[in-house]
Amino acid sequence: MFVGRVNDEKGVPELISAFRDISGKYPSATLMVVGPDESGMFEGRAFDTEFGGKLVHVGYTKEPEAYFNAADVVCLPSHREGFGSVLIEAAACGVPSVASDIYGISDAVIDGRTGLLHAARSVSDLAKKMDIMISQPELREALADRALERARDEFSSSILEEALVQFYFVAFYKL
Repeated sequence: MFVGRVNDEKGVPELISAFRDISGKYPSATLMVVGPDESGMFEGRAFDTEFGGKLVHVGYTKEPEAYFNAADVVCLPSHREGFGSVLIEAAACGVPSVASDIYGISDAVIDGRTGLLHAARSVSDLAKKMDIMISQPELREALADRALERARDEFSSSILEEALVQFYFVAFYKL
C-alpha cells in the first residue's frame, strides 16, 4: 500500500513499475494507492486492464488507519521527505515499511529492524525489497512487531507533547 499525495516526487511511477514485476511473480499481490492524484497519473490509464484489478486507487481519505489495517506493507518510494510521518502512522498500526533510503525517511524507518530501505529511484531495488516482504512472512511479521514497538516507545503522543513543550521552553525562555 502507498499512502500520500500521488505524484512523481513521491515515487509512485517507480512503485507501479516495481509492482508490475511483483504482480507477475505473485499473482495474488495487490497494490492499493491511497491519496489524492495530484498529477493525473490514474486518469485515462488502463491500469485496471493491465493489472486485472490488482492495482487499486482509493483517492483521498480522512481515515488512513482503516487502510493501514488492511495492509501487509506500506511503501514510500519518495525522492524527498522531511520526515515520513506516514511511516510512523503505519508502524503505529503494526505495519512495516519499504521506503527510500533518503534523509527524513531513514529517520522514520530503521533498515532491517522496522522496515526495509531501498535505493532511491531504483525500481529494481524497490521490487527486490517488496519481494522480500512477500516471500518472507516471518521477517515481515518481525518487522511489523518492532515497528509497532518503536512507534509506541518513541512516538507516542505523550513523548511528542513533552518534546514540543521542551522545544518551546528552550526557544522562548532561555534566549
